[in-house]
Amino acid sequence: MENKDTMKTEIKNSYELPIRINLRFGIGYSMLFLVMGVVCLASAFIPINDIRKDGLFILLLMKIGSPLFGAFCLYAFLFQNLLKKSYIDIDIDKIDFHQMFGTKTIWWDDVLDISTYTLNHNEFLGFITKQKVEKAQKGGFFSMLNSSMGGMYGGAIPLKQIHKLEKDEIVFKIKNILKNQHTSESANQVKDISDKIELSVAQNYDEEMPGSLNMAILYSSLFALGLGIVYGLSIFIFRVNILIIPIFGVFGIFYYFIKYLKPEGYRAYFRLWTGLLGLLSVFIARISLYFFFNKLLPTSTNLLRSITGYFEYLPSHLNTEFLFVIIGFATAGVGFFISGPSIPIFRKFSKPFLRRHGQLFFKKEEQYYTIYFVSPENFDEGSEKFTVRIAQGCEIEIEKKNLKYFKIPSEIFKENGITFPIDYLSKSNGGKFVDLSFGGAGNTETYAYDCYLIANAKKELEVIKLEIH
Repeated sequence: MENKDTMKTEIKNSYELPIRINLRFGIGYSMLFLVMGVVCLASAFIPINDIRKDGLFILLLMKIGSPLFGAFCLYAFLFQNLLKKSYIDIDIDKIDFHQMFGTKTIWWDDVLDISTYTLNHNEFLGFITKQKVEKAQKGGFFSMLNSSMGGMYGGAIPLKQIHKLEKDEIVFKIKNILKNQHTSESANQVKDISDKIELSVAQNYDEEMPGSLNMAILYSSLFALGLGIVYGLSIFIFRVNILIIPIFGVFGIFYYFIKYLKPEGYRAYFRLWTGLLGLLSVFIARISLYFFFNKLLPTSTNLLRSITGYFEYLPSHLNTEFLFVIIGFATAGVGFFISGPSIPIFRKFSKPFLRRHGQLFFKKEEQYYTIYFVSPENFDEGSEKFTVRIAQGCEIEIEKKNLKYFKIPSEIFKENGITFPIDYLSKSNGGKFVDLSFGGAGNTETYAYDCYLIANAKKELEVIKLEIH
């Protein structure tokens, strides 16, 4: 017990704890909240003289919904920027999040890991906690959807709202605090749980069920059928086209497809199936509307007549069916692009749009870099890969938020048996680092974020992923 207390005291002194991180909206968000707040509040005073039955929703929206939203926007701006009551305290035992609607505490003993993620173009440093991981391990559609939207994290620091402190320095300190808090036993626990998350959440494959393409096709088709009927029923009842139903429904189609398919059995062209079912679910909704309005029973004769009749009717009445056609293809697009590895021909077509440094191809998506050490069209993310996450030890040189130089400890390659192409990477500091130059001078500093090495089954390096904030 004394050793643990002594260690905590050393960590506290070493990292000058507690640390207070004040959160503020940037100029853009401040103006947005102010303008939206004033406009939405003002809308309550706009007179509405012609109130018809169909206008009741608009009346409620303008007189109640809009002012409430405006009040929230103004309160958020006042709380965050003027009253300055939004902040995060990091101490040796816990992290306190002081937010608009109360204080939330995360204890370091419950934190398994830390990583950055992006949601709606906002960058976060997330704390992965035991409770969230346990929920994710239970699996299910909502677990998959929740995890994809930041649900794996018990709390998160919005990096864009940090002011007066260096983001890299904050991230580096937090990572070191976690590293010193974890014993070797808890470190192994983190690795074991991370492996389970990757299987149960990212792949969503149920080990207890035998992998079967037929089962995957059957259950995804049944879900698409149910989705279409529910979508059509919602239009019939509410007389409003609720677009969120087919868009979110296609995630369910994808979930039920991969749930019954072994990960190694998944192929890039299967995304075509997800997109096709998304499209068909919208047409099923349109046909089901015909049944609801005419109060028809779903007999085989009625089904055959309505299906053939609709598709004969559609080409000559595209002007009246235009909305459903657009929604159908939009849903198909969502299904096509969310579901798994890319198709080789798309990788080939995307190659001319990648950036280059010498013979090296790379892409930069917001703050994330993907650097290819094989020809991009030959990198198949659906094939067997060997991935190594590097949390600490790298160094970086940045110029105007652009990567100029990157160093990776050479022991990482040695420990994991990964080979790298000497045409693009070289060793420095007496072999201590493996260097990647993007035209920089090598004046590097500590890299605070995660870096990923992705190799093929033979452990030949194919891709490096890193981030810059």
